[in-house]
Amino acid sequence: MKIKLTIVGIVILFMSNITMAQEITMFQGFWSMKYYEDDKKISKSDVETLMLNDAEANEYWKKSELHQKVAIAGVVAYVGFSIWGINESDDNQLRVAPLVGSIASLGVTIGFSLSSSNNKRKAILRYNKTHDVATINIGPTYNGMGLVLNF
Repeated sequence: MKIKLTIVGIVILFMSNITMAQEITMFQGFWSMKYYEDDKKISKSDVETLMLNDAEANEYWKKSELHQKVAIAGVVAYVGFSIWGINESDDNQLRVAPLVGSIASLGVTIGFSLSSSNNKRKAILRYNKTHDVATINIGPTYNGMGLVLNF
């Protein structure tokens, strides 16, 4: 009987160390976002691979990538309208079409860039939420030693 309890205790002790979850965090870098899994830096392609495991997180991630591409297209359009506006101005006269195009493309760029960042944040939060696991440890309780459930 004592041997069975000892074996069960050892199994629980080893299982508690194995079930620790690793969360992804995202920080703004100088040129792009930096991703970490706990304290280890990972690449964007690693994060994309991890997002494939959760359908809802993957959906948010794909939407974020699409919005980022639209924002980049908005930057290209902004540069194009700005160059057109500079080349079309004769005698310091302001042309309306290039100005409206520049303002509209700048608005699209800002809006989709913010939406892309928001969807990335939602994808990472969703991924982290599905990997929050409770662990069982042997540790102190209010009346001695026992099994402790950690969240």
